Amino acid sequence: MAKYIIFTSIFLTPLIFNFSTRELFEFPKMIVIYIITLIALSYMMVSWTYVQSRGERFSIMKPLTALLALNVLSTVFSLDVNTSVFGYYTRFNGGLISLLSYAIMAYFSLTYFLKRDVTESAFWLSLSSMASGVYAIAQHLGIDKNFWVQDSQARAFSTLGQPNWLAAYLLMTLPIPLYFLLVSLKRPAKIFYFLATLITFCGIWFTYSLSGFLGLILLSFLIPVFFDKALLKKNSKVLVILTTVALLIVVTQPGIFAARVKSAFKIITDRLNVVAAQQDQSQNSSQIDTSLIRLVVWKGAAKLFISSPKTIFIGTGPETFAYAFLPFRPLALNKTTEWDFLYNKAHNYYLDLLTGSGLLGVVGYFWFIFTVIKLYRKVSMREKLAAPLFIGWLTLPVTNFFGWPTVATSQLFFILPAFLAVLGNADEKSAVPQRKNLGVKISAFILIIFGVKAISNIFFADTDFSKAVSLSKQGYFSQADLEFSTAIKKNPVEPTYHREYAFNLVQEALLSTDESEQIRLASTAVVQAETAYRLNPINSLTLKSLLRTYYGLSKIDPVFENKVEEYAKKVTELTPSEPKTFYDAALILSYLDKNEEATPYAEKALFLKPGYTEAKDLLLKLSQMDKTKKP
Repeated sequence: MAKYIIFTSIFLTPLIFNFSTRELFEFPKMIVIYIITLIALSYMMVSWTYVQSRGERFSIMKPLTALLALNVLSTVFSLDVNTSVFGYYTRFNGGLISLLSYAIMAYFSLTYFLKRDVTESAFWLSLSSMASGVYAIAQHLGIDKNFWVQDSQARAFSTLGQPNWLAAYLLMTLPIPLYFLLVSLKRPAKIFYFLATLITFCGIWFTYSLSGFLGLILLSFLIPVFFDKALLKKNSKVLVILTTVALLIVVTQPGIFAARVKSAFKIITDRLNVVAAQQDQSQNSSQIDTSLIRLVVWKGAAKLFISSPKTIFIGTGPETFAYAFLPFRPLALNKTTEWDFLYNKAHNYYLDLLTGSGLLGVVGYFWFIFTVIKLYRKVSMREKLAAPLFIGWLTLPVTNFFGWPTVATSQLFFILPAFLAVLGNADEKSAVPQRKNLGVKISAFILIIFGVKAISNIFFADTDFSKAVSLSKQGYFSQADLEFSTAIKKNPVEPTYHREYAFNLVQEALLSTDESEQIRLASTAVVQAETAYRLNPINSLTLKSLLRTYYGLSKIDPVFENKVEEYAKKVTELTPSEPKTFYDAALILSYLDKNEEATPYAEKALFLKPGYTEAKDLLLKLSQMDKTKKP
């Protein structure tokens, strides 16, 4: 029974996506992890047996526990505890609960897995990656090119939702079907794993991900080093055929890769002239884009990291980069095409760790990595399967330099070391008895009841919210009200729900011809708006939403004009280097004929981004209006 819990998780999680939730890919995957973790916890509470632990079986738990404890510390002192607990909204992975879930699943594997269970797990991993690869190939062939907002044919993303995320996941799994191909003796099995390996490779290639390509190069070096030499020599013909077919695919299906490589080389070339580009204000924005965007973000993240002793040691809290980065957002970003982007990640996981969890969190993370490396060195002498598991696991710390872990890759990052530890176990028995009293069983039952309710509330709250947003966009404001309120009842601590509900109420009030109904809707909108602000006052998206909400309310009652000025000040103070925020504040104030108050915001927007056409036009309009008013 126990092994099937993990089998289900590693097979199903990467393949899950859902159209009824606001976020289609990561959120449903995280819900699956929550459910499986709950089942695993309950099983441990009522199970009568466990595997005898000896040797290296639990060696990874010490650094993993330390990492968890350090994240608890960062969460307690977080800029926003709710975000650090549950993860940033729309991503949901990376918060304390997700890390706890992965740790529990790793411990569960260590407690109940036998060596043969690891082999079966590897098979299910191969099957899952193969399924993801098949869908990626289908996308490349254009099967759903008109279905997604993204161009799935140009760069496949399969069931992971983003090309780089798909590449990172498939890189972690690619060595496993390759290993089974080499060790299989029967022809049907050999054919199956040949196809599984090739399909997984195609899935990586059709992402046309530069980090995926670098990962393939890395694997081409690691496989000859870590795989059994005799095994490679024995299957030399098969490897030649596989390599030839892979190269044919690369040559015949270049896609947009050549253009992306050319762009990458241009980035490298341009970065040689970064200083000159920064000094020359006449430099065109596209040239600055290619050379500075990621580098500038990293510089801002570095400034955030050294901003205070607290940040240096324990960070601003897991998943709070979107909030903490704002005061340190470099002005150089305003010269790029991403000048109006909200950065909720540093696009480098190690910088995310440094800023979110501080030096202590980074130390815990690398302690875990070094423990796994040490573990592999011991296990590899006895178990050949250790090599593909370790190589796949090793790709993630490399690809994380240019990105961040997703739900699918995070799960493997913690479970694969557990598999290695099980393989390294010197002796094992599958039926070691343990006593479980009635109180423990009752506790397990209560855990299931409340856990299922909590998880279902989180999931269905988001489905209700998704319906509400859709109805609101179509103009069905009163119908949307019901969905918004239902979502909030199920998950009252998510500020996104409250702020969007407030704006929907305002739109409904503006259309109403009944004065008493207008007052009721406006009053409810104020409550929801202030609740959103109270839950997360450092979220720029919340403040921007409340600014437009109070502007709408000011059309109903001029008394809210003071609130518009208040939130214009709050949101611009929170985002001191964002020109669009200042422009939006100026624009809204100009709509209220507060030209004197609007002018400084428009001037600041133009200062932050010279050549900002809309800000120039607004300033001109404001100056002309002032001239007409003065006489």
